[in-house]
Amino acid sequence: MLSRPHCATIAGMYTTYAIFDPESAHCIYVGQTNNFERRQAEHLKPPRTRKTTHPKGSIKSWLARAHRAGVSPLFMILEVVETEEQSLLSESHWIEKLAAAGQPLLNRWEEHQVLIEAGQGTPQNMHTFRPGKWRKVLAQVKPTSKKAGYEQVFCEDVAIKAGDRLLILPRKDGTE
Repeated sequence: MLSRPHCATIAGMYTTYAIFDPESAHCIYVGQTNNFERRQAEHLKPPRTRKTTHPKGSIKSWLARAHRAGVSPLFMILEVVETEEQSLLSESHWIEKLAAAGQPLLNRWEEHQVLIEAGQGTPQNMHTFRPGKWRKVLAQVKPTSKKAGYEQVFCEDVAIKAGDRLLILPRKDGTE
């Protein structure tokens, strides 16, 4: 579910979370924290000034542009674990999984970039579905025109709303 979770931080637990662009429904960032509410507030905090610059293609740059445009990112808790080590492994696992599904992640750690680049070879073999509706393909995942990432190309009759849950899974028949 794409929403702002209403659950309280569980003391001593670590949360792996995703940030989604509500306009494209793409996952753009995966993070981990020991205090989800605090970290979410940090992401939603307006940039200090318009003159503040962040590296192009970074989550901070995307968040600053979104804030100026009045776009509110969507958050999803992916996993909750007990230790920091498990949390770091969880974050890497989800980055690898979402990159393989063609999501345009903005994670910049070198270790994450390796996972993202490794996963970029398979998205064209993916389809998007609603949970439980495996026969109705909603979108195909394909490289962008400039080969700078991947996009979901939705069928004309598909309507996606905030809060919809979509799954990106490998194609079963191997067809385009």
